[in-house]
Amino acid sequence: MSQFKSWVTQFSPLIFILLLYSNLSAQDKKSRVQKDPEKGAINIEVTAGLNITTPVGVSVNNINAAIENRSKIYPDYEANLYPKTAAYVGVLFDYQFHEIAAIGSGLMYTPKGFWLFEDNVTEPGLTNPIFYERRKTFITVDYFDIPLYIKTYFKNGLISLRFGPVISMALLSKVRIEAQSNGQHEKDKYRLGEGSNSFIHQYSDLPNSIPKFIVPGFEAVLNIGNTGGLQGSLVIGFSGSLIEAVDIKSIIARLGISYTITK
Repeated sequence: MSQFKSWVTQFSPLIFILLLYSNLSAQDKKSRVQKDPEKGAINIEVTAGLNITTPVGVSVNNINAAIENRSKIYPDYEANLYPKTAAYVGVLFDYQFHEIAAIGSGLMYTPKGFWLFEDNVTEPGLTNPIFYERRKTFITVDYFDIPLYIKTYFKNGLISLRFGPVISMALLSKVRIEAQSNGQHEKDKYRLGEGSNSFIHQYSDLPNSIPKFIVPGFEAVLNIGNTGGLQGSLVIGFSGSLIEAVDIKSIIARLGISYTITK
């Protein structure tokens, strides 16, 4: 039940985005005429929505293996890795060198990372073992993403597809740990590479080194809607390892809405 509530909490912004897009799309259709793509046009796109980052890589596999091993030692122990969900926002610019093709770039703010949720945790102590009824670890690195893409239009501008490499620059990192033991709540908060994890001992692959400043990636984006107005966006992407000294890559999915101004 607690896992279901966790997923509901993570994806409630997604439901909000879908409802908001449905409402705005209806208004956009009433107020604007569909504009076909034009050669020589400059398009400015403002976009926002929900960013979901799923961790993958050798270190992630090691963490999952450690979870499985601890579950065998402590039958009541339960743990899961969850995707990091957060809002994103950005501005994109592209130039149409052809009626159905454009090149562009932009700047986007995208938090990435993952969550580790645990129940019935036993840790070694100085004298006696320490027991936590629940412990949550949140690991986040915020980035400025610079996409470099080619964009092509289909069906008179109702559908567009863009794809290309993405350069991500790390801004800051946040590690937040919340633990509950015998009715007492403990909290710890620090930046990656600038603190110590006093609550977690068994997961050597959990990152505590600084994020990589430059992370390469790739993404493909499908836009559906009015080329000269409101659109819905679906993004699938992949990035290299986010943290120094550990192999934690990410698969990225974004769902959002955007508004394009064509000049």
